Amino acid sequence: MAKVNNSDYFAIREHKSQEKIKQILSNDLPEFCSEFFIALESRTSVLTRLNYAYDLRTFFNFVLQNLYDFKKIDDSKSINKSDLEKILPYNIEQYLSFLSDYERDDGKAFTNKDKGKARKLSAIKSLFRYFYKRGDIKSDVTAKVDSPKIFEKEIIRLVRKLMTF
Repeated sequence: MAKVNNSDYFAIREHKSQEKIKQILSNDLPEFCSEFFIALESRTSVLTRLNYAYDLRTFFNFVLQNLYDFKKIDDSKSINKSDLEKILPYNIEQYLSFLSDYERDDGKAFTNKDKGKARKLSAIKSLFRYFYKRGDIKSDVTAKVDSPKIFEKEIIRLVRKLMTF
């Protein structure tokens, strides 16, 4: 078996991740998300951006399928920045509840605990904050939504009496 150089591995992984981001942006996310992802490039890793793309795709699919104001919109590519103002804090809380146990269009089932929900909410908060700071939307409704509480696990330490060599 050929040995893979670590720098080659990371370069290949980064390239594949960039390609996935481009694919999601061109097929599954609203046009305005491209602006957001360009702004993220200088301050996030490619894997963070890829997970944001996955998370925002899930969010916009939820919005289209569950929010009344979006029922007439055919797909997420047709959502405009101004449509973000139709989303209420309660809608985001509904989305967090939906994330507990859901099924994608392809039939694959997912569950999320509080840590996963917090990460998905972080992507949405970043998107809204970005367009609010730029003046593209009038308010950042995500500021009114609390992140799920993440409980730290107790640190388990080995005691010398219990260690045997």
